[in-house]
Amino acid sequence: MGGIGRARIAHRGRLAISVRKKYWNLGIGTRMMEELIKFAKDIAKLEVIELEVRANNHSAIRLYEKFGFERIGVFKKFFKIDGKYFDALLMNLYL
Repeated sequence: MGGIGRARIAHRGRLAISVRKKYWNLGIGTRMMEELIKFAKDIAKLEVIELEVRANNHSAIRLYEKFGFERIGVFKKFFKIDGKYFDALLMNLYL
């Protein structure tokens, strides 16, 4: 039997954003990231933001790296979309 106390991970938060395709390249993702990171720092008082992104989503990866996210690993076959598996790139931002 095992477990983890919330206090041990309270300094970490998970990020997930999505922008509909017809709104790509309008700066919406950048603005969302600015606001989410500000909230994480100022309101939630997080120390680390973590996320998973499809390893072949190069636009999203560029956006995250622009904000300082670092690649920390890969989950094989993490996403399953229409019966097809995709790896996930794990990324962290240390605030």
